[in-house]
Amino acid sequence: MQKYFYIFVIFLLILLYGSDKHSNKNKKVDNIKIVKLAKVNKHIITNQVLGKKSKLFFTLNKKQKRSLIEKLINDELLIQYILKKKDEKIILDENLRVKRGLHLIEIDSLTRTLSKIDDKNLSKIYNKNKAKYWHKELIEASNILVDTEKKALTIIAKLNETSDINSTFKKLAKQYSLSKEAKFGGYLGLFEKRIMIKSFQNAIDQLKIGSYTKKPIKTKYGYHIIYLHAIKKEGYFSLEEVKQNIVLDINKKNMNKWAFLKLKEVKKDANITYYIE
Repeated sequence: MQKYFYIFVIFLLILLYGSDKHSNKNKKVDNIKIVKLAKVNKHIITNQVLGKKSKLFFTLNKKQKRSLIEKLINDELLIQYILKKKDEKIILDENLRVKRGLHLIEIDSLTRTLSKIDDKNLSKIYNKNKAKYWHKELIEASNILVDTEKKALTIIAKLNETSDINSTFKKLAKQYSLSKEAKFGGYLGLFEKRIMIKSFQNAIDQLKIGSYTKKPIKTKYGYHIIYLHAIKKEGYFSLEEVKQNIVLDINKKNMNKWAFLKLKEVKKDANITYYIE
């Protein structure tokens, strides 16, 4: 088992932190009993840090509770360290405080990572792990999803009138699409054929690159207008295509190592009080 695990707890908690205004007494918020778990230096951690999952704390056994509290303490120590190092002003909103701490940790780590790698290093890593970058045929497409055929036909009519399909498709997707990709202009990215349901994929198979479906495609989700950007033949992703992923993988390992070593350092002088044994 990899021992450098601490930093990943922070990622899990970004959206789970609640208010920083913890009472010294146990209380209830939204019918969930709030209890103090630990105090790290001057900062009190409660189960409210788990957000909507706060009540799940009470379903854990003693060993599980202790393990969770230890991870929360480790998160807090790292956040306190980085905020102090960067001489950050006090942030009262706990959610913003954690996000800011995480952001600073990431930037700090990425700066160190980039200072130690260059194109020669990246090329060596790419060639050594090239098998990881093999892919089957991939499709690049966008999608607009609506709830009625009439709406779909209206959108297709608008597309028929434009000379800039790509730009118009994005605007219409943001305006009308019900899918989660709407905010990205309906862009689905790269995907294998097996990912999409049959009727959706059959429609793509009939399209030429740079064209869109002239009739609504019905699925169990609603009515779709599909725009085919490109088809990427089976083969290896190039170094340029995966360079960012390689850097992020290296940085992830570096952050884990940094977190492990930094915790050993800061824990020595930390004042930690456990309220739940």
